[in-house]
Amino acid sequence: MTDIEMSRTLASGPHSEVTEGAWCTGNARVPVAVKAPCLPTSASLDAFHRELGVLLQLRGHPNIVQLLGAAAHPPDYAFVLGLEAGSLAELGALRGRRLLGCALQAARGLREVHRLGILHRDVKPGNFLQSPDAGRKGGLAVRLADFGLACPPEEEPMSGGRGGSASSASRLSCRRIRGRRGGEGADRGAGTLEYMAPEVLLRRRASFPADVYSLGVALNELAAGARPFEGAEKERPGCHTVLEVGYGRAELAAAVATHGLRPDPALGAPAAFLDLVGLCWRTDPRERPGIDEVVEVLERLYLLELKEDKAGSESTPVSSPPLLGPGTPEGQGEPALAPVEAAAAASHCVGTPALPAGSPFLLHSGGSSAGALSGALSLEAGVFQTQGRREHQEDRCLLAGAAADGRRLVGEGCLAGATSLLVGVFDGHRGHEAAEFAAGEMEAAVGAALGACKRASAGDALRTAFLAVDRRFRASSAGTLAGKRFPGTTALVVLILGDRLHVANAGDCRALLGFRGGSTRVLSTDHCTANAAERRRVEAAGGLVVHRVDTWRVGQAALQCTRSIGDADVKSEGVIAEPEVTEHRLGPEDEFLVVASDGLWDVLEPADVSALIRDTVKHPGMAAQRLVTEALTRGSADNVSAAVIFFGGGGSWERVFCEEGGARTHGAGRPLPAAFQPGRENFRLPARDEMMECD
Repeated sequence: MTDIEMSRTLASGPHSEVTEGAWCTGNARVPVAVKAPCLPTSASLDAFHRELGVLLQLRGHPNIVQLLGAAAHPPDYAFVLGLEAGSLAELGALRGRRLLGCALQAARGLREVHRLGILHRDVKPGNFLQSPDAGRKGGLAVRLADFGLACPPEEEPMSGGRGGSASSASRLSCRRIRGRRGGEGADRGAGTLEYMAPEVLLRRRASFPADVYSLGVALNELAAGARPFEGAEKERPGCHTVLEVGYGRAELAAAVATHGLRPDPALGAPAAFLDLVGLCWRTDPRERPGIDEVVEVLERLYLLELKEDKAGSESTPVSSPPLLGPGTPEGQGEPALAPVEAAAAASHCVGTPALPAGSPFLLHSGGSSAGALSGALSLEAGVFQTQGRREHQEDRCLLAGAAADGRRLVGEGCLAGATSLLVGVFDGHRGHEAAEFAAGEMEAAVGAALGACKRASAGDALRTAFLAVDRRFRASSAGTLAGKRFPGTTALVVLILGDRLHVANAGDCRALLGFRGGSTRVLSTDHCTANAAERRRVEAAGGLVVHRVDTWRVGQAALQCTRSIGDADVKSEGVIAEPEVTEHRLGPEDEFLVVASDGLWDVLEPADVSALIRDTVKHPGMAAQRLVTEALTRGSADNVSAAVIFFGGGGSWERVFCEEGGARTHGAGRPLPAAFQPGRENFRLPARDEMMECD
């Protein structure tokens, strides 16, 4: 260490100090960064040697921090690293080739770590160092650093999991987290909360998908230019909403781990890039792409961006890095694809479901039904559901959408920026099978019906789709259930194309349209035995309607609903699958639509729903969650599912008012917590002993 002249301190924390210096070798002075760890215990000394071993294995890779030397004997312990200009966290929002180039290099660095069978466990922009380099992708050299938490997967502690000492396998692992940033004031085994995967927060064994999750959050931060959940602290003053927009540290961990909370997607980033980010932070680790797949997608997107840059240059061609060597695709690379083909290929290779034949989401919102609003209409939708007090969850939801170019939008329970939308709520009874089948098949059925006849209206297509799904389910269940059970489901499906809203309902789910003036309108009719017109229709079809115990019921099955998908044993008794279809032309006065199962409408009136929507942050996922939890609070004894759609876009997610200097100002531009994206997991609040302990 005597050959190194120290100058200024670059960073200092409880675990290490980084100092800028110059390594004098002969007549040369090499700029270096000297990282001197704090080693108060034998365990921390072991961690130092482990980190040194990892760096030696990774030495020489262009996207890993350069290890130039080390002092590993008393009294000096230090890493001598190549000096970089800073970290990716300091660059703000990145765009275009710089965003994709930096993302690609970051993914390649992590891929090299995984190829050695090592988890990084603290992937975040602050741990990706960068320096200007015109010969590298994006004009920057990006290198992954800070391997203090790195270890093989089998060495990852399972505290709280099977065989652990904790009392619950689902207890959150973040009770060691003390600082805002994990690397600054956190236990060396903690990581950084904002980037930690749900399974890590739940103290389950970390694996390579946990690093991929962290990388997805980091990539979104590069495009957004803001830390995840920044501004979401519970202590932030002046926010007024029934559903609080702020979180304490414990609540933030619980929301990420058990409620599906994710950062807000970066505005202005390429759609295929955001699709990849969304897949990386899926709740189920098995649904996330592998790091090889992430690198492949980013290489395709970078080549596409490079081709578009060249096409847009009229005089001087854009200089491109060679296809071989550091910072470039390995091998000869692949030809750039057309924009739509590249986006589709990128989505397909990481597991995005293929569009069904004739899918309505290949249509532009400015189709034959589009009116004055079709060019500007932007839709935001979210779903939330819970098992509630029932023994089994028999509800299912459908959420699918597309952008103006026909590209399918990918999400886990929340979509934004759609111009066409398909939303469904399916309330199963006598088992979950019919609801699950209908939720899985309805999108393809609607698409096929729309594609079969170009002159058919959307309403006719919905009727055809309902009947087709009903026939297919009854045919498939005849063999699997062998006539022992006859599950069914009520169904309400909303299709939005252009400025036309189509509601198809068979059963007792409801759709409620809310207007900006505060009034509401129910767009569906309950098809149940309490409806006298429906009783007469069933009786005219030869069905038997009798009053049993507390209400009218149909046939030996004693059903209350008079229209449903499935229920094969009562189809001959007047219970039909044909929906009633309502069409509404959207206008500037239309604000939101709520679709929900009867578990919500049993305890909430339309005025209650409207008031709750208006008193909640205008985020569709959070609004849906607010309605469902309120229904449980008011004593709903059923499964409860709800979908909320906001019309018009343009900042409806940010309608929070803040008080500054005594004046109320609009909160636009202030980051809000992202969507609750629960997928189909049952909602539950974490127990007190599952929350983080924070100093």
